[in-house]
Amino acid sequence: MRFLHSRVITSAVLFGIGLSILLQVTPANAITNKAITTPIAAKPNQSSPAIVPHKSLAYTTQAISGLTAHIELLKQPSLWTDFRKSKEINSQLSRKPSKAFVLYKNISSDFLEATATIGFDVKEMKKAIGKTPLPAASKLTLLLPKGKYTDAQLIQGWSKIDYHRPIESIVEVNYLNNNSEPETTQLFVQYK
Repeated sequence: MRFLHSRVITSAVLFGIGLSILLQVTPANAITNKAITTPIAAKPNQSSPAIVPHKSLAYTTQAISGLTAHIELLKQPSLWTDFRKSKEINSQLSRKPSKAFVLYKNISSDFLEATATIGFDVKEMKKAIGKTPLPAASKLTLLLPKGKYTDAQLIQGWSKIDYHRPIESIVEVNYLNNNSEPETTQLFVQYK
């Protein structure tokens, strides 16, 4: 139940952020890059022109296998339900999965729709179903390091995305416990 609740919250956050971007009255040039792109681990007085990708904190998975659909982001929980119930995917697991990935691509300009892929590492599958490549770790910007997060903290992670820059993809990594339920999460963004 906690899993579904976090998916609903994530969808609500994406919708809220999309709406806030559409309703912004502040000109984009009034926002400084430093305020938006300060790395999570940076010292307050340290100046940095851009976020440096966190290779050591990124995943090593190169491709995932699972369900892909172009969805309204508010309907993302139903894609999770379909993914979890998929006999085709579950029957192809060679072992208990350690991570579940969500890859968001082709995000609409109003941030209400995207192509979402939910899947497992192809190395954990007997036969990959719809193999989807993940962005290289060197191209990612860390939004949330691996950890347990409250709903408010997950919302804060999504709010760290610089929505004034073109977004290539967003990657959410859910580290699973022995019951295949998410225990910790990591969040990344890839800018174009």
